Amino acid sequence: MLHLFMMCCFFLSCNSNNKTHVSSSKQDVIVEKSRDNSRIQQSNQTLKYDEYVFVMDTMIISSDDDFLDYPFGCFKKQSDLLSHLNYLKHKEELYTENNGEQTKLERLYSQNSYLKFYLVKRSYDDKIRYEIVSAKIHDSQIVLSNGVHVGMSKTDFFTTLPTTIKCNVSEINVVKFYWDVLGISHYYYFNNDTLTSIVIDTDFLVNKN
Repeated sequence: MLHLFMMCCFFLSCNSNNKTHVSSSKQDVIVEKSRDNSRIQQSNQTLKYDEYVFVMDTMIISSDDDFLDYPFGCFKKQSDLLSHLNYLKHKEELYTENNGEQTKLERLYSQNSYLKFYLVKRSYDDKIRYEIVSAKIHDSQIVLSNGVHVGMSKTDFFTTLPTTIKCNVSEINVVKFYWDVLGISHYYYFNNDTLTSIVIDTDFLVNKN
């Protein structure tokens, strides 16, 4: 089966030196885990999360939002996917599973970036859609459905997050989203005040490059 479902919970152990203080108007509190079911309307999408933690300069956000699976939108047809990302080159790749079955991957790429998708039917809703397999993004022209893109300021990036997520933005250099059940992770890397790259990884057992 191409898409492995992870059954283990994500564990983080932080010593007291790695705890991050967040100031509020009422008191100074230590944020280790903040559970919230809030949603924010941003760029025609609703973002939800379960909890977030800080490890050194990295903010890690647990989320089961569909955005992690469909960061460029939800597409049922190849023509719709290619039309939406028509500024990228396209090639088809075949992945052969151990049982001999082949799965077609859609690779969209530029000189410095690439995205990989495949068409999958989810058992929980019986719908067929293109899901992300992997991505490495260094070009500012590639824009996610929430408006996030390489080259944007860190301040602008954090406006796409729910206002209930509190942090000292200047101390954050990496933001990671993860959906542990589906094995999806997004990484957003900052240099000073600028988003310099985006990496998306999944537990699909395919060539992700």
